[in-house]
Amino acid sequence: MMKGSHDGVSLQARLLVGALSVLPLKRMFRDTDRLRRAMERQGRRRAPLSGRSLGRLAKISFHGDPAHPLVRLVPRASGPAQELLYLHGGAHAFEINGLHWRFIMKLIRHGGFTVSVPLFPLIPRASGAEISAHVRDRYLRLRKLAPGMPISIGGDSAGAGLALGLALDPRNSADEMPSALVLVSPWLDLELADVDHVTIASRDPLLDLPGLRLAAQYFAGDRPLHDPA
Repeated sequence: MMKGSHDGVSLQARLLVGALSVLPLKRMFRDTDRLRRAMERQGRRRAPLSGRSLGRLAKISFHGDPAHPLVRLVPRASGPAQELLYLHGGAHAFEINGLHWRFIMKLIRHGGFTVSVPLFPLIPRASGAEISAHVRDRYLRLRKLAPGMPISIGGDSAGAGLALGLALDPRNSADEMPSALVLVSPWLDLELADVDHVTIASRDPLLDLPGLRLAAQYFAGDRPLHDPA
């Protein structure tokens, strides 16, 4: 723990929360009309890569549908690397962003991973079933790109929920099971019914319950929110 920490929260974490609090996301997730407009704008954009630094760190290739490719990042500075499929967060509604890419770059630089990132379709244009099907297709494509290699699956927030769903897919054969799971703050409860969510949302610098509930409804589509599929 850092000097200057309080209640088990480091000074860096407190500064990060303060910095994130000035972003407009919290206000947007309180106002569902504003969030809907932002979702529509997202659907007209292609997810950006993280500038030249990513290209210097890894060899980049694109596989599959140009609109929603699998982006494969092979470290330039090492030999054969561990394979990781990484699914980004964003409440199933927002594209991968610079924070995600910086985290992925750390995985490559410090973990020695070859990281493959599917740029999957988003709500409201795609349902949760369609997003999950796309992710599974890209995972199976990766298995062909790296035959015989153990593949880990990771993700953050909504992407971590997708990662867990992919690992638990009953269609997976023994050979298709991931070698490991890395789940960062996974969003697993679409119902958001626990009373603790109100307290947690009051402290969250980015997200709030009205917007998350809207995103959950779009993701579930015709299925009940408690459907584990």
